[in-house]
Amino acid sequence: MKKGSLHIYINIDNRMESCKLNFGKNHQKAVLVVLLTVSIISVSSFSFASAAGGISLTASAEGRPSQIDISGETTRTSDITITVTAPNRNVVSIAQITPTADGTYADKINVGGLLWSQDGFYKITAQQGTGGIFKVALEVEVKGGKVITPYAFISSLEDGRVAALEPERGLTLYADAVEGSTTITANGHTTSFNDITLTVKAPNGNVVSIAQILPDINGNFEKKITTGGPLWKQDGFYKITAQQGDGDQFKSTVQVEIIDGRVIPEFGAIAALILAVAIISIIAVSARSRLSIMPKY
Repeated sequence: MKKGSLHIYINIDNRMESCKLNFGKNHQKAVLVVLLTVSIISVSSFSFASAAGGISLTASAEGRPSQIDISGETTRTSDITITVTAPNRNVVSIAQITPTADGTYADKINVGGLLWSQDGFYKITAQQGTGGIFKVALEVEVKGGKVITPYAFISSLEDGRVAALEPERGLTLYADAVEGSTTITANGHTTSFNDITLTVKAPNGNVVSIAQILPDINGNFEKKITTGGPLWKQDGFYKITAQQGDGDQFKSTVQVEIIDGRVIPEFGAIAALILAVAIISIIAVSARSRLSIMPKY
């Protein structure tokens, strides 16, 4: 039986290690199988992963409740079809966009008119070709012909996985007043274009004031509340609440103390800090001067 040998060099931790295989004539086929297996493993180990592909879609109506700005990115060069369907599934808008050389695209959708008269969630779809990871969709809420969802985002660009993201949304409320004043200025900010219900309750829970206000195109709102009169005769803390819809995210409450129908500033943290510093200073001075609170006999 004719014998032979084969030297194999293997890279282990950046060091070339060699090994010698002795084989007979009948073992040549086995060695070839081993080499073929090693080659397949090596090619598999060093093959490049396929590049991530997909498309993203952003819908923004911040500051313009009658217009939706569409934008996004794609890894394809073919035209993008943008379709908007109403809550009853009727198509209210359709357009084709050619992405730029760097893969970005943008468009505008005008909201309003008979096609947008139905309140509810409108579905916006961006699609290239037959779909798959090149088809994404998101929803924006429309009420009274105006968009009340200021921002929405969806993407399939990351390894083909579809991920939706919506930034922090909600309502904040503040109450400003001068000590002894009979006017409270309630103001704040919201990320929704819905009507705001502003309610004031007395310490006994009775509603003493209620109003509906609309935020401006930037989401800011303000309302002046006049105190005094028989509804404000109870002394104590009055709760001012601003709310949009039923969710807690769009509900905020502040308290204002009223005595004899006039505003009393809250004893806040700064005042407490000043008082604490004053007490510590008195104690320090007393200790240094060796003063005693109790008289000596």
